[in-house]
Amino acid sequence: MLRWSTDAGPSTPQAVHILDDTERAAVRRVERAALMRAALAGALSALAAALADAAVRDQEDADPVLYWAVVGGVSALAAVSEIAFLSWDALRAAHGIRVAAGVALDDQYERAHIIAILVRAALEVPSPPDAVPGVNPLKETSRWRLLLAGLAYKLKVSATNLLFKQLLRRALGRAAVRAWLQFVSIPITAAWNVFTCARVLRQVRVRAFGPSLAQDVVTRLVPAGAPVPPPLAESLVRAVGACVVRSADPHPNLARVLDELERRLGRARPAGLDDPALFLSGLSALSPEHAGIVLRLLRAAVVCDGRVARRERALVSEACARVGVEHDAAVLDAELRRMLGGAPLLLP
Repeated sequence: MLRWSTDAGPSTPQAVHILDDTERAAVRRVERAALMRAALAGALSALAAALADAAVRDQEDADPVLYWAVVGGVSALAAVSEIAFLSWDALRAAHGIRVAAGVALDDQYERAHIIAILVRAALEVPSPPDAVPGVNPLKETSRWRLLLAGLAYKLKVSATNLLFKQLLRRALGRAAVRAWLQFVSIPITAAWNVFTCARVLRQVRVRAFGPSLAQDVVTRLVPAGAPVPPPLAESLVRAVGACVVRSADPHPNLARVLDELERRLGRARPAGLDDPALFLSGLSALSPEHAGIVLRLLRAAVVCDGRVARRERALVSEACARVGVEHDAAVLDAELRRMLGGAPLLLP
């Protein structure tokens, strides 16, 4: 995916995932404004609940039904309003990042596809399990682990508020903080909103870069017209499938890399694409040159979703060991920073 740059002289094609200084500044402005709005929304929501609590505090023991009706009702209304605003504002920020990064939506199918991807990121909707055909992303992931992770995330804000209030009570005494303790949740809620919004915006940016990044990586590693032996072609595809499994996330950027590989190689996806063991065993049969190409693609696939999971690092380390190459963990971190910053991958 290319866009045309006219910053210096004649127009030249430039990949969408590569940002110039002006575009980086524009993306940062969109993100900073969204973070400020998220913090304000969280603070106002917590303030509404705190003011309701303060208004009927003297009724907590005398008339608990009235107390909880007022506090619970105001808190629920504030929370619903906050969530609705944050969802709408995340979509607005996603559009702003897309425009700032120069993502064009000329083709109708491409437009629908990219908009759907950005909407999922903005609303924190996970990718469907079948987003990458032939790959079960949860093949090596415990269902209980997924459930516990989801519950833990939902309890973070409440637990943080409760813990901080208990610490203040112990430090200053219950009577000393009773009058203003309910307002402690204001900065905490604002901080959690900023944290969550920053994570959402980072993923929006990553997904906006996806199509261009996938096209660039495949074009550079497997140039058009260069012969691709069947063992190399299979290992390239299996490398991406192994990344999906080890990350337990059928990320749209990984799906896009697979699509680009299929178009370039003209081959159907092999059976057992979601078996990292088959990928690792196949590396041993490759020549050093071809194994190097696969490792470069593997590193690009690992960072293309905007994060490097522990099990993905282990996959790269195992792959390097199979072909007798020293694994440098710093390379992945450097490539990840370049990708998130809108710089071209080095593909070392």
